[in-house]
Amino acid sequence: MRAAAAEHGLTLDDERDLTPYLDLRRPRDRFIAALVGAGRPLPLRGEYWRMLRGGDALQWCLLNGLLNYRVLYFRPAAG
Repeated sequence: MRAAAAEHGLTLDDERDLTPYLDLRRPRDRFIAALVGAGRPLPLRGEYWRMLRGGDALQWCLLNGLLNYRVLYFRPAAG
């Protein structure tokens, strides 16, 4: 993102990590994680099931520091 911004004459002014503000591992999320775990060996298909698995994977990645949500603030480069 920084390289693309620099190509357009912008420089990073500030960056904030919003990940700590996420409400992870709510009771609903724990239930879905258990459901996905139990359903893993079954031949379940369909958009709803894929959505549950994807949401659970996203939670896992966030909890394990593989992903984070950031806001980047850019300003025009001095020049």
